[in-house]
Parts: sequence; C-alpha cells; structure tokens
Amino acid sequence: VPGAGGFTVLRGGAPGVSGVGSFGVSQNATNVAGIAEKGDGFAWTVQIRDMNHDGRQDILVGVPGEAAGTNPFGAVHVLLSTPTARPAKTSYHLSGRSFTDREGPVYWLGYAIGAVGGGPVATTGR
Repeated sequence: VPGAGGFTVLRGGAPGVSGVGSFGVSQNATNVAGIAEKGDGFAWTVQIRDMNHDGRQDILVGVPGEAAGTNPFGAVHVLLSTPTARPAKTSYHLSGRSFTDREGPVYWLGYAIGAVGGGPVATTGR
C-alpha cells in the first residue's frame, strides 16, 4: 500500500547482523493494531527501548498520517517484544484522536518520538 509504511527487524548474534530470521512489520502484522492504509506513514519515526523492563528491546513507532476520516490525528504504537522479537499480544497504541491541547485537537501524533528524563515523548507536527 503506497505510503502505508513499515520497518524490518534484522536479526543477528555475536558475529553481527546476518539477516537470517529477519522479518518485516507493518500495520498488517500480527499483534499490531489497525490496518495498513495509504499515507499512514507507519514507522515514520522509531525509537527502541525497554518499555516494560523485561530485558528485551521494545519498539515505539510513530504513525503521523493515521487518520479518522479526513483528520490526520496520528498515532504511536508501543510494540512490546517477545523472545522472538515479534510484537507481543500486549502491544498497544495511542491515537492522537484521544488528545487535545489549548489549540484544539492534536494532529500528526507520532511525527517525532524522543526521550525526556528517561521516558518516551511523542510530538505532533504543529
């Protein structure tokens, strides 16, 4: 789907990245909310960190083009990792539709993802 987005998890070991066992992740992947749609921009931004403190790296994924109707609210997916590095059933997402600020509805949530004070922060495009 044009502009839907996605990313590839490259597997490796002690000798380095080999690509063996690598796989792609999109909104059509198991345990990832939503469906891949034109212009979503899934993985526009990505940050890797251990969100649930289980020793495995989880992936925060920005999806700034995720829309409801014609409103590009955006979203951030928190893909918790399994031992095989695939998204866990407990993965979740936050929709920009759920947030407002003093200027009104939040659009383009997930345009940028970073960390402040050790915790993740997602920003909008405005």
